[in-house]
Amino acid sequence: MGGTDQLFNLLLGRELQKESGQPPQVIMTLPLLEGLDGVHKMSKSLNNYIGVTDSARDMFGKVMSVSDELMWRYYSLVLCADDAEIVHQKQVHPRAAKDELAKRIVARFHGTAAAEDASTEFARVFSQSEVPSDIPSVEIAEAELGVVALLVQCRLVASNGEGRRLVQQGGVRIDDKRVSDPHATIVVRPGMVIRAGKRGFARIAG
Repeated sequence: MGGTDQLFNLLLGRELQKESGQPPQVIMTLPLLEGLDGVHKMSKSLNNYIGVTDSARDMFGKVMSVSDELMWRYYSLVLCADDAEIVHQKQVHPRAAKDELAKRIVARFHGTAAAEDASTEFARVFSQSEVPSDIPSVEIAEAELGVVALLVQCRLVASNGEGRRLVQQGGVRIDDKRVSDPHATIVVRPGMVIRAGKRGFARIAG
């Protein structure tokens, strides 16, 4: 059993079984699931994946980032929804259909209660533009830091290069004010909230 991209290898395995005097096994291929980018197959190396060990909130947020067009593939391949259910879901607002998809996927790994909590938190943060209730607190020793260095120290980005790109793309906010200059110097103060991208948050400890 393997993905459709493994058909050649599976067929070759049957030939090798014949050469070894074994009866060739029946092979079965399954369709590939596109990752969060909507283009390539879901892959950890491409960083377009939803991990089964992701937290409930991260998992929920990732599912909600899937495009409206792609979510029907997730309904079909992840939830094994039949055509009738998909037709029914297409009658409701895409936001509601995706929320249902995300809750059911999260519930498989974290339980129904965690799925409902993740849905509520997502709506609070992304629909109502509020901050998460569980922002990690970070100790910063310096009184001033470049915005990129601040992102790295808050563990919101993995490298200076990633931080610069995120700032230039308009994905960084400090106390809800966008920072667009990667060379900007930030005066660090207790309680300051840093937002990086859609799901990255940190609060300066004080």
